[in-house]
Formats: sequence, structure tokens, C-alpha cells
Amino acid sequence: AIEVAKRLAQAYGVDLHPFPEFGTAHLLVGNYKIEFATTRRETYPHPGSYPQVEYASLKEDLLRRDFTINAMAVSVNPQGFGTLIDYFGGLRDLKDGIIRVLHPMSFIEDPVRILRALRFAGRFDFKLSKSTQKLLKQAVQAGMLQKAPKGRLYNELRLALREENLYAILRLYRKYNLLPHIIPGFKDTSELWEKLELLKEVISWHKVQFPQERIDYGWLVFLLLINSLPEEEGLRLLQDISAPSWVREAFSLTKRELQGLKRALSQAQKNSQVYRLLKGKPLAFLLLLMVEERQKVKTYLEKLRFVKVDVSKFKGLEGKALGEAIEKEKERLMDSL
Repeated sequence: AIEVAKRLAQAYGVDLHPFPEFGTAHLLVGNYKIEFATTRRETYPHPGSYPQVEYASLKEDLLRRDFTINAMAVSVNPQGFGTLIDYFGGLRDLKDGIIRVLHPMSFIEDPVRILRALRFAGRFDFKLSKSTQKLLKQAVQAGMLQKAPKGRLYNELRLALREENLYAILRLYRKYNLLPHIIPGFKDTSELWEKLELLKEVISWHKVQFPQERIDYGWLVFLLLINSLPEEEGLRLLQDISAPSWVREAFSLTKRELQGLKRALSQAQKNSQVYRLLKGKPLAFLLLLMVEERQKVKTYLEKLRFVKVDVSKFKGLEGKALGEAIEKEKERLMDSL
């Protein structure tokens, strides 16, 4: 495969990135990455480790895939071009909407496949085969997720957080009791899942009302999932999972200020009071706060933060006096809404 990739790179003048230890190479063509792989078998020195590679037949190569739907090939040889090669019934499972592992040791060899199976099931609304369900449960109960390299495990989790059907994936995580194995100290309560549903409504509202402000909403969901953790533990987990800085900031604010701000908002009688409480707070934090105090945060995001003052009314004022006059007029306008 590497030799073929070299020839194509030379012929088309594109960048080549070979990986001899795996018998693979990448060609970078514009915004696309094309992978070339020699057929091979893989053995895992211990669960979750990176594989050791030996060259093998096409059937053996396909056997090392995670699921039958990913274990199909198409011939590109002149003779038989376009012929589907499907040793394990992948096309049938694709049509039937089934996620099926290829052998009983699949989740033991690579526990990250546990999360990937549920991500695919949630994304495509597929079902796990009965045998795959049994094997997945056994692997979780045996603590295989704790044996997976944290980097690979958290990378798979980040992929799940970007999925459009994240909530379907989370329901599967809950069904198979994955979350306590991913989030140390995780507490599964009915209150948490009620708040997750409220957050889902908040996210849907924000997507429609402010499409230009879109953020990675999956991180908000994750922040709710870890909300029961002490601040120090939560920040350590967010660091381990390579969460962006704005996510860590929102988590800290949530732990330190959310409950107090919730109480203060409940006592606020005027729009200007709401504005003073929420002014300058990060959007991620405000969306999480909406789960607790919907209407007043909604008013702030929809109206109060956009109130403008005609500064020409304050000719002759400058510095601190001008700033105070503008704020006073802004609050007057807010309270008249």
C-alpha cells in the first residue's frame, strides 16, 4: 500500500505521509485525506493497547474491523471492478440497521469499541444484535473501560459530544451503565435527566433564535453530566478530556455562582436588576443557567443585552459621568420594556 501511495503522490504531486509500522500511508489531496492500507492482521498485547501488525489476507484484514457494517470492501481491480466483498454479512446488517461485532473478543481487545458501537447506534438509529448486547454488557461489567487508554477513550467521547443525536447516544450509555465508568463519581438521578431534557429545550431554542452564536452544545450536556463532581475533580476531568478553556470556565462559574445567581434572579423585580446580574457572563454559563431560571435569562438574551442608548443626548458629559449617564438611561429603557 505504501508503494502504491508513493507512486500516486509522485504522479499527482501531493503530500505523502507513510506509516511503515502499520503498513499504511495517507495522501493529502486538498482538504481530503486518502488512506492506503496493506491488508493485515492485528494482535493486541493487552486490552485497549495499540495493535501489533502482520501482513495477511483480505478476509483476515476485514475480520479485524469493529463491526460487520465496517467490514466490507469493493474491488478496484480492472477485472471485477466494483464487486462487493462481504464475508460477514455487513450489507445485510446495514439494511436491517444492526450493529454486530465480528468475534466474541472484540470488546475485550479494544474496549473503545463499546462507546463506538453506541455512538453508531445512536447516530443511525440502529440496534445492537443480541449477541453484541451480551458481549458489551459483559465487557462493561468486567471493567474493560478502565483498561482502555484514556486518550483513545476520551477521543471517542468527544466524537459522541459532537453528534447531532447525542441524546440518543446518552440514553444508550445509561442503558448499558457506561457513565460511571467514564465519569468517576457520576451520580445517576432522575433530577439529572430532567435537567438534561430542559437543556435540550434550551439548546433547540438558542439554535433557532441565535444561529450566528452557535457553540459546541455537546459540551453543555457534558457539563450537566459532571455537575455533581467537586470543582477540582471536574476541572481535572475536563483537562484530561482536552475540553476547551471556555468549557472549563463555564464549569467553574457553575460551581461557584449558579445557585447564588439563581436565588438573586428569583428576587429581581426589574429588567435592570436582571441585566446587572447577568451582564458580562459567558454564553455557555447563561445557557446552563436557563435550565434553572428560564424566563429571566431568556429576556436578557433576547432583549436586555441589545438595548442601545443614543449617546448624543449626553453632549457635554465625558469620562465617568458619561458612563454613569449611559447606564442609567439604559436601565430606564430596559425597565420600560
